Amino acid sequence: MKIGVGVVAFFLAIGLTACCHPGAPALPGSGGALASSESTPSAIPLSKKEILKLLLANCDIPLRADASCAGVGSDVSDATIGDYVGGLLVQHSQRSGQNWIDVACELQPATAPSQFWKCTVVFHRIDGEERGGWGVTFLVQVSTRTVLRNSFRCTGAG
Repeated sequence: MKIGVGVVAFFLAIGLTACCHPGAPALPGSGGALASSESTPSAIPLSKKEILKLLLANCDIPLRADASCAGVGSDVSDATIGDYVGGLLVQHSQRSGQNWIDVACELQPATAPSQFWKCTVVFHRIDGEERGGWGVTFLVQVSTRTVLRNSFRCTGAG
């Protein structure tokens, strides 16, 4: 069965809304300061699904946490990484043009005492003269598979 990009974007946006709602219950294992992808051995590289799960688990991070995220939202009221990513997903729900998502992690050089993956999620869109890719990068500690919450950066050009 073929599922359209718009359908995928719709369900991801609903997931972001649910996890970012101030009254939503805490995610199991989130522990407040770090959000983890549980039950995966640290020696195995992160899967694309796991990277997206970590992004969704951290959607409450304020955009003001890093200068690279200043003014990136699709709406003036956007205040969190979840708001930003939700706006990008809405763009992916348009039937015109081409949309895709790049999801990857790259092992960073070891820094005592921890080693990190630098994860990148980029939402690409091409429609006529509209061309670009916008997203986030963040660090995940290899040994614990937890996100370093102050590592989120917003990326993009177009």
